[in-house]
Amino acid sequence: MSAFDGVRAVFFDVDDTLYDFARSMKHAFEHLHATFPDLFAQHKVDQVEEAYWRHYHGVPEARKVELINTDPDLFRRTMWAGALTNLGLQGELDPLARKVTDEMQRLRPRHWRMSMYDGAADLLADLRSRYILGAITNGPSPVQRPKLEALRYQEYFPERLVFVSGEFGARKPDPSIFLAAAKAAGVEPRECLMVGDAREFDMPAKAVGFRTVLFLGPRARPDLSGDEWQPDAVVESYAELRRLLL
Repeated sequence: MSAFDGVRAVFFDVDDTLYDFARSMKHAFEHLHATFPDLFAQHKVDQVEEAYWRHYHGVPEARKVELINTDPDLFRRTMWAGALTNLGLQGELDPLARKVTDEMQRLRPRHWRMSMYDGAADLLADLRSRYILGAITNGPSPVQRPKLEALRYQEYFPERLVFVSGEFGARKPDPSIFLAAAKAAGVEPRECLMVGDAREFDMPAKAVGFRTVLFLGPRARPDLSGDEWQPDAVVESYAELRRLLL
């Protein structure tokens, strides 16, 4: 007997579950380096990338969440202003940060699509005939909706089963968002499966009865022994997920 017997609805996280966020950013860094040769003339692509992430990881998580939720564009400009400072650029950096941010955002949909995990689109298409499919993602609507649209979510998820925390009013792991998703699907929570990469946000769906799959992608397998909510399965690829569900 499979741990997934009786599952009728499958919900997916978005970031680092449907697409690889780090890979999408790498595409962005490569594009920006080629687009602004004068700005980045003294730096290689990997130096630009390192400068960005050094600033990003130096900003407290609470501050990043606050910025993203109140003004996503200000968040992006702030990250780039810090990255440009780390690269040794001086003077008034706000106009440069705005220029880089605008160009980056112009091509983000392409970079998100390019970074969808191998086999994800094919599996979603194949699952539609067997399961009710939906998405549950944390973040404000102006940040998450463009990603969903870039990944052509309408081909897989009916709108009533797309739950964006900024629209819903509660974010994972709050039980209410999982319960609302199950209700919208017309099934019991025990008939639902949550697939996501975040142990702290996605795996607590088990608290309301969901089954769960922890999706790792290219990330190292973590030590789960101390986790309160143990996943029913851990997969590294969509090929593994396909074997579980089909």
